[in-house]
Amino acid sequence: MQVDYEYMGQCLTDVGVDSGASGAHGLLCGLMCGGEMIPQQRLMQEWFPGGVGDDPAIGACRAAVDELVQAVNASIDGADFGFPLLLPDEDTPLPQRAAAVRDWCEGFLYGVGLAETGAADGLPPQAKEALQDLSEISRMDVDGIQGDEEEEVALTEVTEFIWVAAMLVHDELAQRQEKSEQ
Repeated sequence: MQVDYEYMGQCLTDVGVDSGASGAHGLLCGLMCGGEMIPQQRLMQEWFPGGVGDDPAIGACRAAVDELVQAVNASIDGADFGFPLLLPDEDTPLPQRAAAVRDWCEGFLYGVGLAETGAADGLPPQAKEALQDLSEISRMDVDGIQGDEEEEVALTEVTEFIWVAAMLVHDELAQRQEKSEQ
C-alpha cells in the first residue's frame, strides 16, 4: 500500500487528529531529519499521549505512518534527490495546495524541534537559513491567492525549494550526529 494524501487525511480524521495529511507528513519528516530513531513511535506519542490501545482506526493510522516512514527513508537513501511532499494533487485548487505546503513546513519545523537534538544549535549558516526560510513559508498567507499561472509557478518553485531545504537540514544534522558518535 502506498499512502496518498487523501488516505492519510482520512486516517487522521478517523482517529481525531487535527493535523492534516501534509502537516503530519512534515512532522514525520522533521522528526526523521532531526535524528529521531523511531519517528513513528514519537509521532504516535505526540498524537495519543494516553496510549493507543487496540483501536483498529489507530492501527490503520499507525500502518499508514509506518508506510510513510519507509517511503521517506527510501527517498532519502535512494539515488533520487529529495523526497516528495505529501500534498494534494494538482486538481486541487491552488489556495488549498498552498495551505498544505504551509502546513507541511509548520509540521517539519515542529518535528525538528520535537526531536530534542538542539537541532538548530551549531548548524552552519546555510542550514539555519533553510530553517528560517521554512519558518517564513509556514506563515504564508493563503487567503489572497487567486490561482493564476504566476502563483502556480511560484508554488511549484517553493515546493522544490522545500525539498532542498529539508535535505540540507537532514544532511547537516546527520553529519553532526555522526561526529558526536565518533
